[in-house]
Amino acid sequence: MLAQRATQQALRRFAQRSVISQAAAKNLAAPLSLTSQIQTRPVATQKHLTPADSYKILVEQRRLRPISPHLSIYRPQITCVAGGWVRGVADRGAGCDEAVLLGAVYVPCL
Repeated sequence: MLAQRATQQALRRFAQRSVISQAAAKNLAAPLSLTSQIQTRPVATQKHLTPADSYKILVEQRRLRPISPHLSIYRPQITCVAGGWVRGVADRGAGCDEAVLLGAVYVPCL
């Protein structure tokens, strides 16, 4: 236990920086961090638009914008087409099963 504690303290001391190395690291890292954060980008400019010109641009954009899709552009899925038929058959089958089971329980009681 004593050896483990001594090793742990030695590693902690080794991991700590001295005051001199901390000051040197701050002085070195500060200019590097400032220059890496500066970005320059070209600025796009455009002329001032009148309300009439901006409305013309808006109308042109709306004209080129696609309208909402109609259902005819989608290919019908087999599950969609057959689903209604299968459900109807299943409902009728379940109804017949229920009638038979209730009849089997009810008829002997007569």
